[in-house]
Amino acid sequence: MIKLNQIKRKTKSALRKNNNPRSGRKFDQIKKIGILYDVTAAQISEDIDRLTRILAPMGVVIKEMGYLDKPQKQNQSMHTFSKEDFSLFGKVKSSHVEDFIEEPFDYLIHPFSSNNPLIDYILAHSKAYCRVGLHDPAREQFYDLMVFSKGSEPLSKVLDQILESVKIFQ
Repeated sequence: MIKLNQIKRKTKSALRKNNNPRSGRKFDQIKKIGILYDVTAAQISEDIDRLTRILAPMGVVIKEMGYLDKPQKQNQSMHTFSKEDFSLFGKVKSSHVEDFIEEPFDYLIHPFSSNNPLIDYILAHSKAYCRVGLHDPAREQFYDLMVFSKGSEPLSKVLDQILESVKIFQ
């Protein structure tokens, strides 16, 4: 309880300060994309692999980070984090989470509608140039670009919508 309250406080503070430069990159200039997701989402790795196959010929590198309710041994193919990666006072204590936050992604994509304080913390502190998520008026402060999506759409369709939006977002 204390940990989540501290994380929420630090997230609000980061959103208020919001001193990271934000701007979209032209689609043909994208070099790095980050994807932040909840591991419980079905077929996430297949959809991210599909996105990687689409963007790899352009030289785009995709890094992903998934949230797990319970920590598990780090796996090379799946980068995950949990509340155990944060201290009691809401500081990041894992280098892989800190590295993800500090990575200057051209776009950081969060293709889910969730209200997870740990994901919000990463979105608020990220050094990404543009944060992309699903439209939700209550979460506008977390994103620089929002796309509309029906809650029942498959992830592959949501990612396609995000790519189309990024193509026209200049």
